[in-house]
Amino acid sequence: MIYPSVGQYTEAIKLAEQSPEDYFATLTTLRPVLDTDNNPVMSSGNFAVVFKMVDQNDGKFYALKCFTRDQEGRNESYRLIADELKDVSSPYITNIQYLEKELFVDTNTDETEFPVLLMDWVEGETLDKYIKNHISEPLCLEMLACDFAYLADWLLKQPFAHGDLKPDNILVKDDGSLVLIDYDGMYVPKMHGQKARELGSPDFRHPQRTEDDFDGHIDDFAVVTILLSLKALSLNNKLLDALNAKDCVLLHTQDFSNLAQSTANQKLQELIYDKFFARIYAMFVVVLAEKVMDVAMLASVVGKMDRDEIAYQYADFLRSVFWDDKKAYRIFENLAAKGHTNAQISLSYYLLNGICCEKNKDVALSLFKFFADLGNAKAQYYLGYCYNTGNGVAQDYKQAVKWYTKSAEQGNKYAQYDLGYCYDRGQGIDKDDKKAVEWYTKAAEQGHRFASEALDAYYPQDNGGNQDHQDTVEQYAKAAEQGDINAQFNLGVCYANGQGIEQDYHKAVEWFTQAANQGHVDAQLNLGDCYLSGQGVERDDVKAVEWLTKAAEQGYSAAQNLLGICYYYGKGVENNYQAAVKWFTMAVEQGDANAQNNLGICYANGDGVAPDYNKAVELFTKAVEQANDNAFRNLDLCTETGGRCYNLGEELYTMSSIKRGIKIKKAILNSKRTDNVINDDELPF
Repeated sequence: MIYPSVGQYTEAIKLAEQSPEDYFATLTTLRPVLDTDNNPVMSSGNFAVVFKMVDQNDGKFYALKCFTRDQEGRNESYRLIADELKDVSSPYITNIQYLEKELFVDTNTDETEFPVLLMDWVEGETLDKYIKNHISEPLCLEMLACDFAYLADWLLKQPFAHGDLKPDNILVKDDGSLVLIDYDGMYVPKMHGQKARELGSPDFRHPQRTEDDFDGHIDDFAVVTILLSLKALSLNNKLLDALNAKDCVLLHTQDFSNLAQSTANQKLQELIYDKFFARIYAMFVVVLAEKVMDVAMLASVVGKMDRDEIAYQYADFLRSVFWDDKKAYRIFENLAAKGHTNAQISLSYYLLNGICCEKNKDVALSLFKFFADLGNAKAQYYLGYCYNTGNGVAQDYKQAVKWYTKSAEQGNKYAQYDLGYCYDRGQGIDKDDKKAVEWYTKAAEQGHRFASEALDAYYPQDNGGNQDHQDTVEQYAKAAEQGDINAQFNLGVCYANGQGIEQDYHKAVEWFTQAANQGHVDAQLNLGDCYLSGQGVERDDVKAVEWLTKAAEQGYSAAQNLLGICYYYGKGVENNYQAAVKWFTMAVEQGDANAQNNLGICYANGDGVAPDYNKAVELFTKAVEQANDNAFRNLDLCTETGGRCYNLGEELYTMSSIKRGIKIKKAILNSKRTDNVINDDELPF
C-alpha cells in the first residue's frame, strides 16, 4: 500500500473539521486542535504523523496516529496489541484502538481509505527534556529514578513488553507520573514465535539482540540502562555535560562493546558508594552478560526505596529553594492523604498562614499540639515558633523555649538555632552564652545557614576582626561556578563583607544576580538592597523594586518590609500608602519588628489606613519587645505626647538599605537580630 504524505494527511484533517462524516468512518465526533496559526497541532516521525484531536461530545483529547510508511504485519500486530491492552488498568499505559479504513484521504490513486491508531492524549514532556529542565534539582532526579524503578518493576512483571523503550517514548506528566507511548514494537503473548518487527534504538537494546529475540524480556536491558542513568544523574548531575549525553542516558552502544575501556563506565563506577546505585549497577552487569534479568533483583531494589520520603524531601526542596509553594503543596497534600506525618505537619503550616489554602489557625495549632505531644520534633518546633511569634496563640517566650528544647534535643537544626538565639538574647530563659554557643554549634554542624555565622560573635577574630575564611570561599567559588545557587549567594556575601577575599561589591552583585535569577530569595533581597543604595551597581530604584517584589511575593518578611518602604516613599514606584500598608501587614504577620514599627507609624499617622492609635501602640509595643530602637521612640511619642510619629524618613529608609547591610544577614547572624523569628526560607519544610 502507498500511504499518504504528511501534507495529504494534514489537508484531510483540516477538511474533516467541516465535514467529519465525509472523512471518518466512525470517529465523526473528533475535531482537530488548532494552533495560533489555525493549523492542526501535530508531530511527525519516520513512520507516522500524530494529530491532537478533541471529542466534541465530552471535550476529551486524543492522539490520532496516521501512518506514512508501510510495515509488514502492522494490521495484525495492532489488533493483537489492542486486544492485550484493553483489559490492562495501569497509569503507565494509554488506551488504544486500531481502526482499519477509518480515514479518507484524497491521494489521486485508487487507495483512499487508511488505518489510524487512536490513543488517549498525554500532556507532558519526554523523559530527556524533563531531565534537562530539572537537572539542577537532584531530589527531583532521585524521585524520577524512583518512579521509573516502580514503572520498570511493573512492566517487567507483565506478560507483554514495550519493545522500544527509550526517553522519547516515556512521557513525564505535570504531576510527575510516567506514561509509556508508541507501541509499534510491542510484544504480546499471542505473538510468540514471531520475529521482531523492529529492534528499537541501538543505544537501548542489548548489543546481541536480533530479530529472533522477541519475547517478554526485550525490555530488560533498556530498563536497567535508563534506571542506571537516572540514579547516576541524581548523584552527580554534572555527568550529563561531562559525557555529552544528549538523550540523557549515560551509556551507549559503543560502551557496551568494550565496557572495560568505557570512559562513561569508569565515571559511573565512582558512584558505587551509593548502595542503591551499586545494586542497579550490579543488575546492569548481569543483564549485559545474560541478556535477561531476574525480576526479583529489581523488585528487591524497589522494595528498599522509600518513594514517599523522597517525595517529601523534594517538596521541602521546592518550598525552601525554589519557593514553589503550589507544587510543594500538591505533593504535601498527596503524602498527607497517605498518612505521612511530616507532610501533614507541613500542610498545617500552610493552613496556619493561609498559603495555597484558606487560613485556619485553630486547626493548624491543634495539629501541631497533637503531633508535638506525640513527640514529633517538627511539630514541636512549629509549636515553639507559634509561641515565639504569637502566631495563633498568645505570645509566650517561655513556652517557645520549652518546645524548641524538646525539638532541638531530637536533632531539629531549626529548633537548635532558635534555642541558641533564645539563650543568646535571654528571651524566655536566662541569658547563657555557653548554652547559646552549644546550640548554635549543633545547628551549624547540620548545615543551618545562619548558625555558623552566629558563632562569629563568640570567637576572637584575626587581623583586626577579619577572620580568615579563604578555604570556605574557595569551596563556594567552585560550587558557584557549577551553578549551585546557595554557593553563588554565599560567595556574593563573602565579596560584600570581605570575608576570606578582598571586598568587591561589584563581584557581590554579580553573584547575587546569578543566584537571584535562579530564584534564591536571600539573593533577591540583597540585590534589591544593592540597587537601592547603589552599592556595587548604579543606583536604580525601579530595579530595586523589581527584585524586592520577587522576594516579597515568596513570603520574605524583610523584603516585604523594604517593598512597603518603597511604596511609602515612591521609590521606584508611584507613592501608594495603601500598597505600603499591604506589604507591611504581610511582614507583620510573620513577626517582623521593623514592619511592626512601620505599620504602627501608618496607623498613628493615618497613612493608607484609618488612624488608630490603639493599633499603633499595639504594634509599637510588639516591636519594642523585639528591641526595635525606632519603636521605642515612636511608642513614647504616641503614648506620652500624642505627637505625630516619626515618618519612615530617609534616616529609617537608609537604615533598612544596603548601608546598614548588604550585611543584613550578617547583622542577624551576629546575635543582633531585631526580629525574633526565623525567616520563611529557614522554616524546615
